[in-house]
Amino acid sequence: VGVTGEEAVPSHVGCIVVREPQSSAVEAYRNIRTSLQFAMAADKRKVIVVTSGEAGDGKTTTASNIALSMALGGKRVLLIDADLRRPMLHKIFKVSRKHGLSGLLMGKHGFDKARHSVQIEGAQLDNLDLVVAGEVPDIPVDLIEAQMTQSLIKKISKNYDMVIIDAPPVLFVSDACILAGRSDGVVVVSRADRNSHTMMAQVVRQLEGVGANVLGGILNGVRVSKMGAYYSEYYSHGYYAYKSDYYSTYQRGRSDASQSSEDVG
Repeated sequence: VGVTGEEAVPSHVGCIVVREPQSSAVEAYRNIRTSLQFAMAADKRKVIVVTSGEAGDGKTTTASNIALSMALGGKRVLLIDADLRRPMLHKIFKVSRKHGLSGLLMGKHGFDKARHSVQIEGAQLDNLDLVVAGEVPDIPVDLIEAQMTQSLIKKISKNYDMVIIDAPPVLFVSDACILAGRSDGVVVVSRADRNSHTMMAQVVRQLEGVGANVLGGILNGVRVSKMGAYYSEYYSHGYYAYKSDYYSTYQRGRSDASQSSEDVG
């Protein structure tokens, strides 16, 4: 699906598309957003699971920024933290974990109580809703398998254009495969400096074994400087230099046209 570049990682990296909109990483997320929206356009597909091979590959950061990018692009988005073993989205968005997915699945409360609005630096994002993990259950996989049914997913997603589900890693627990099999598509996040081809092939085999629609992968943690002159030039400064030149040329062209019009008149 795409490549995200490695830059100095800020503490707010989970919301980087909002807080650092001019960074090259954000441009990569916009490209990923476009690819996913095209891939999901058929048959009104909308539910995407984001997972990885193992913990620490950046799946939560990726899921969060994809959801934010889609919301900023005008889509009505629901972001769900379904990693009931190691939930992180409540920390990224600084909301309480008391009411969330686990409580919804156990019937402790309804969807309206599980849903949170999202605020970043005091500004509310009207197009994005968040369902955090809630309290960690004793046996998460049993709860996910029994209660996170396709009918429930369809019900809670009916008022949204896209639903992004942050799932646990595939290789260590079965939760991700259950969620993947009940989604419309799966994105696999891989970290360039730690995941082998063999590992990622095993991840894809497990997902395809449950009938999941693997849309593609996102290579995370890439050192752009090691990808060759073209990528380094483009992502480091080439794209934004081009954009700056384009706008300056455009403005100059308008000025020239205006001057010509005055001369004619």
